[in-house]
Amino acid sequence: MVGQTSTGHTFSLAFCYMEQENDNGYIWALQELKMLFQPPIIPKVIIMDCEPALKIAIELVFNSSIHNYCTWHISKNLIQNCCKHFQEDDWKDYQTSWNLLVSSKSTEEYENNLEKIKEKSKDYSGAWAYISNNLLPFKKKVCHCLGKPASSPRKSSQLPC
Repeated sequence: MVGQTSTGHTFSLAFCYMEQENDNGYIWALQELKMLFQPPIIPKVIIMDCEPALKIAIELVFNSSIHNYCTWHISKNLIQNCCKHFQEDDWKDYQTSWNLLVSSKSTEEYENNLEKIKEKSKDYSGAWAYISNNLLPFKKKVCHCLGKPASSPRKSSQLPC
């Protein structure tokens, strides 16, 4: 686990070796981490990848913290699951549309960008199926105007296909 200062600098907070990355493993690791904090000082925001077991553990152990998804990890998942449906130039255009959707500054802008990406998805049903089933249900944890997203300090706005 890393921490990040208000100036964007990261620092190592803790690490552990886990036998299994499942609900119980993450719950144990986060309970151990929580012992490092003295209430009322606990993380106000926790940014995570989309690991379901980690999500469950964070909700149980750090239930008063805000939990959001890392846009860098979301972008990596998008590439891994959607890029294969496109030719390179089409993918770059589609990825730009996704980035516009995620960085929408208002609900109205989000809705407009969502319609645009839906239109571009007509020929790419596999990509749209992944987005609509795996990303849009969590839009409040990803999109700027709908929640408080964050990204890894090492993120890239244009990840390669």
